[in-house]
Amino acid sequence: MAFINFNLEFNTTKISLKPIVATFELAKTVFDVISENREFYKYTPVATIQDKVQMFGFLKNAQKEKETRTKATYIMYNNNVFVGMCYVFNIDLYNKTAEIGCWGTPQATKLGLVSHAFTVLSNKCFDSGFCRITTSVDSKNIDGCKVAEKSGFIQNQMVFFTKER
Repeated sequence: MAFINFNLEFNTTKISLKPIVATFELAKTVFDVISENREFYKYTPVATIQDKVQMFGFLKNAQKEKETRTKATYIMYNNNVFVGMCYVFNIDLYNKTAEIGCWGTPQATKLGLVSHAFTVLSNKCFDSGFCRITTSVDSKNIDGCKVAEKSGFIQNQMVFFTKER
């Protein structure tokens, strides 16, 4: 059976992925990074967050999801500096499938740290017994598509349509 230890920390020579511990300081850091780069993060769900208090609520919810084992959120660091977040979600232990997502600072993306984190996280999922790992990327998000491809993901032929108001 597939299993994820939601409390493990993953370290490589390039990055550290640490399980989320929601603090207001982290919320401020994440919010400031996103605020300074709104256009860069337009495809990232956290880009809709409007203030530090709302960001703290988002992080607290992510921590709660970790405790209920429905989603694992990791904070990505490079030399102890915040550079992004990674997620394992839509976890199906019976069918051994999960979805992963990741976003990083513009600098982390340029340095290949987001692709590296994506690869580390997907490999950890496979090492934990998962048979299929997927990711969803907006087709207009060219950087996101490149990250998935560099990490060994193959674009399938399934097309999703959305309707918005």
